[in-house]
Amino acid sequence: VRRHGQPVRRDAATHPGIMGAFYMLAVFGMLLYYEGEVAVHDPTNVNTAARGRADVSSSKMAGPVEPVPLSAVHLSGDWHEAQRRNREVLMSLNMSQWACHFTTTANLTRCEATSASLWHTYEKSEDQRNFKQNNGFLAAGDDLPGWPAPANFTQCQSACVQAPNCRGFSYTSIEPRPTMPVRCYLKSVIRLTPSRSNCVALGGAERPSCEPLPGEMGLGGYFGHYQGHWLSATAFLINSTSNSTVRSVADSALVVLADVMAAWKRKYGYDGYLFPYDPLVFDKLLSGHGAGPYYTVPFYTLHKLMAGLLDQYVFARSTLALDLVVKMAGWVGRVVERTIAEGGEALWQRVLLTEWGGMNDVLFNLHSVTCDPAHLATARRFNAFVFTAPLAMGTDDIADQPFPHANFHLPEAVGHARAYALTTNETDRAISSTFFNALTANHSYATGGSSSGECWQQPRDLGDFLSAQTEESCTQYNVLKLARHIFMWEGQAIFGDHYELALWNGILGNQLRDDTGGPTSYIYMLPLGGAQFKPWGKSDHGFPCCWGTLSESFAKLHDSIFFTSADGSALVINQFVDATLAWNAHGVKIEQRAAFPMHPTETATITVWVPEGKTAAFTLSVRVPSWATSGNNSIMLNGTPLRCKLQLGVYVHIKRDWADGDYVALSFPLTLWTNPLNDRHPRYNATLAFMYGPLVLAGVHLSSDLFVPSGNTFRADPSSFIRRNSTEALEFEALAADGSTIKLIPLYQVMRERYVVYFMTAGTKPLQPRVVYCPHSPADDSRPRLADPAGPTSSLANEGLDVRPTAPTYLRQHIITSRGVHWALEMDVVTSQPTNIAHDDDALQYAV
Repeated sequence: VRRHGQPVRRDAATHPGIMGAFYMLAVFGMLLYYEGEVAVHDPTNVNTAARGRADVSSSKMAGPVEPVPLSAVHLSGDWHEAQRRNREVLMSLNMSQWACHFTTTANLTRCEATSASLWHTYEKSEDQRNFKQNNGFLAAGDDLPGWPAPANFTQCQSACVQAPNCRGFSYTSIEPRPTMPVRCYLKSVIRLTPSRSNCVALGGAERPSCEPLPGEMGLGGYFGHYQGHWLSATAFLINSTSNSTVRSVADSALVVLADVMAAWKRKYGYDGYLFPYDPLVFDKLLSGHGAGPYYTVPFYTLHKLMAGLLDQYVFARSTLALDLVVKMAGWVGRVVERTIAEGGEALWQRVLLTEWGGMNDVLFNLHSVTCDPAHLATARRFNAFVFTAPLAMGTDDIADQPFPHANFHLPEAVGHARAYALTTNETDRAISSTFFNALTANHSYATGGSSSGECWQQPRDLGDFLSAQTEESCTQYNVLKLARHIFMWEGQAIFGDHYELALWNGILGNQLRDDTGGPTSYIYMLPLGGAQFKPWGKSDHGFPCCWGTLSESFAKLHDSIFFTSADGSALVINQFVDATLAWNAHGVKIEQRAAFPMHPTETATITVWVPEGKTAAFTLSVRVPSWATSGNNSIMLNGTPLRCKLQLGVYVHIKRDWADGDYVALSFPLTLWTNPLNDRHPRYNATLAFMYGPLVLAGVHLSSDLFVPSGNTFRADPSSFIRRNSTEALEFEALAADGSTIKLIPLYQVMRERYVVYFMTAGTKPLQPRVVYCPHSPADDSRPRLADPAGPTSSLANEGLDVRPTAPTYLRQHIITSRGVHWALEMDVVTSQPTNIAHDDDALQYAV
């Protein structure tokens, strides 16, 4: 079986889902895959009195395309508001706190546990009335609606007692039980970081004091990653808005990071090290035994920092940022080559079993800027054969990885897609294409997202893992990057379809729009199983990985609306959203006003503005989406319909000399359709999601996912029991077999309502397993084989690193002596012992 030119095994093309849905629509006449030009080409088919003629054709591909500059696109409407809320988050942070982990470990500051960073947590007991006190704080996300809020201890405790789904609460205070109001966090899930303070280092004794960001990870976490995302997000905003305040704050942050790099150089004598902890964590990682206990995933965070710095150069034109990232790349190249020289490729492949983010991606991107062959060579070193070799052969093996953590491997595939764009290496193309096809065909939900418990299960084995822990936001961010890369190779409309599906259903609704208590909130997971609430967490607290990727996502919402052909002769419109493009190459302005998705039939109007007395010759290519199955699609040029057959999943190309005020009106009516759960087991045959065009519909104000629709044609024709009941809002009413009704709205509009995405329409449901971290499919294909119920240790759970040693438990195995510390394995535990704790530069000064 081949799709997009690449073989995919493991039943990759015979599923009921991918794009779950888009392929299923073949029964309505959709063309699954187009080869070459569609037989539509009529250069005389439009004559718009005094406006000239248009040459109209259509094809499945727009050809190789390039993105337009962010600075050329201006958003309006809802997406503009989402970008504004995101900017508020980024600018609300205290920059001394932002840099504290970096400056303290470099001895430029002193970390102090002030009253604002002394955390107290109270966990509710089984009797639902008493509480156990702990020193530490609860992880970001899973805030109860309306919280955090100002309250004293008694008010916090009373509110938690009265809320059945409250499991505990946290706050910062110098007093264990404050009588004055504090910012109290009520949580529905307990994930305790057992640390009184999140300082990771003592710092310089006589240096200025600082404290970390509120709730930021401490020792054993992956602290510092958010700062890299922040650099990327602010770079996008600087480019697109020219906001002087954002630029000033970002420039100041870069100066601090330059000081940190200089401090490490003074201490150890080499240049290019920039990280929020001592390089001893890399020494241990490069010995082949993971990076713990002080840190989890060093290269993962290093990628975020390098990508942020590179974005600050590419989008904000900071030469200081370029200087820093070039030096970092040089340091990475040196330590990687030294590792391979000392332990061979086998040692290096073992190192790559610890999550390393998109190190290949950022180094390929850096090479595209510097043309330095060393950067290309180092990028090639980040190639984990256990992941890429099966994909290069066309095999879906992603659930069989030693650790099938979704956000571990997605950035790897993104890097190979970038490599193909730079080098046209066919192996890179095979890896990224096979991965994308396997992911969407075998492992994805109706939202275009994937993963349960942060991991992938076996192909089309989603039902037994449908829970509150589905679709990590980071994975949606990365699948969008991958789809965008592959789309730009040839401009295939099917990738534009998937980008739309994943963006609307898995990103736009992950920012809380009605949050009035300070900066907005985000979600880490998007629950798709059962009746759930979105687990909102304040965006200025905790700073897990998804806070970073969502900050980037909302800063660059406009990066995939418009593309140009490689030769600049055509403009491709890929997304239907309110936006204006200043297309300077042709001296025109393109204004798109979208009625989608609110209007049932009108999609968008695209107006061309040309300087008075002039015309502009170019081709306008618009996507005919695969979900537009009504049979009533139309495109009008200046009020006259184009006389061409509008097949699904193609681009219609309108070539003409455009005059000022010319406009194109798109009408792709939205229809209701059914998207079955992508699961091969008969017990999930009646587990269905319902769609309106590309939008997943969610039932709201429900306590159960059991719902039997009225009639016996609901699977083939959901309009038989669902009707839209408002012209002012996207609201629907679904009729049940018993005569009752439920309300449905698009998933991206769900904010604080309890909701259901997948309905058990048989009226019964299989027994669901416990929610655990990284569950696995069963070996015998009967019931899920669960991971250790405890999961990885709490310090590793968010990014899923498993550093359990392979040495026999009865041995004490010396690993490495690095920077004043002996590292060893003893009884399956990584231990460290200082060689001389009196030395000021001893590594254990960092263990607070």
